[in-house]
Amino acid sequence: MNYFKKSPYILFGLINFLIFHVAIVGLYFFLNNDRFFNDWLNLNRQLESHYTWSALFINLALLTFFTAPHSVLLSPFGREFTKKFLPPKLHMTFYALHASVSLLTLYYFWIPMGPFYKFTGPSFFLIVTLQALSWLLMAWAMLATGPMKQIGMEQWWKYLKEEPLDYKIPYGGPYKYMRHPIYLSFFGMILFNPYYSLSHLLILFYWGVYLYWGAKQKDLRYIKNKDYKKYAESVPFIPFIVK
Repeated sequence: MNYFKKSPYILFGLINFLIFHVAIVGLYFFLNNDRFFNDWLNLNRQLESHYTWSALFINLALLTFFTAPHSVLLSPFGREFTKKFLPPKLHMTFYALHASVSLLTLYYFWIPMGPFYKFTGPSFFLIVTLQALSWLLMAWAMLATGPMKQIGMEQWWKYLKEEPLDYKIPYGGPYKYMRHPIYLSFFGMILFNPYYSLSHLLILFYWGVYLYWGAKQKDLRYIKNKDYKKYAESVPFIPFIVK
């Protein structure tokens, strides 16, 4: 293996790994209080105390910068596009890198819109508990699918080692009880939040619709697989709620 020839791609994978972890830590603070980065980075950006068209437009653009490429890159067109500048095996690494960069962009340029509300008392502890369970469900789901695979690092490593890629539809762990635990846990991380604002409601609605649509698209992609079709008939989308 020629490591010198692959050195740009080695650096590419290491940058992806680093940025992913920064983005995940940032996600916790952003979801729990979307004013956090505005205050911490001393951006001195005016906090909108009410609905404004400019703030809404900017925030929608930031959300779309995450969701639109996130979907396009999973399409045949997206895969063909990345072949123009990356080896095919690194497609999912690029996919993960875009997700992380778009999240960091979201944190920095987001404009918090009020009014701002914080739950207190027993409701605060209940919501924080449910949020913690959502994060744990996300971790469990990533372990079931392969944490390095979810962030594109397994594909990157196999490219360096010149090993073939393999993908198996996960059926173990939380997938025994729900078809889309990653989508569901991410929605729970947004929904169960002790800090609410008008801008957080925008995140909840926009990403909630996107996550539901993404889960349905995933079902459509896999439904031709006989094992998955049988699996989908017996395992619900959301336990006890949506089949």
